[in-house]
Amino acid sequence: MSQRVRQKERTRAALIAAARQLILDGAGITMMGTATAVGVSEATAYRHFPDLPSLLREAFTGLWPDTPGDLARAGDYGDVPERVAQAADFLLRNVVKMRGRSVS
Repeated sequence: MSQRVRQKERTRAALIAAARQLILDGAGITMMGTATAVGVSEATAYRHFPDLPSLLREAFTGLWPDTPGDLARAGDYGDVPERVAQAADFLLRNVVKMRGRSVS
């Protein structure tokens, strides 16, 4: 693998890590802000990701836990309030966990 290819991979990984950190910090996320956090130009960020949603899709991958199977199967489909309560509990517990994390 050439040095140029490795540098592109490092830049892409750095952009994803910076976007994740911005997500965890609760900061507003822009392509310019993410690029600045990494020390590259906004144009460089756009060479790696065609738009902000593409970057965010990558940044969120692996950041949020998978919905546990028991949540997907929990409750009777007819008992909508119980299913909403279980989903809200899952969501809120994971938001609290995320607020305590940082990307290294």
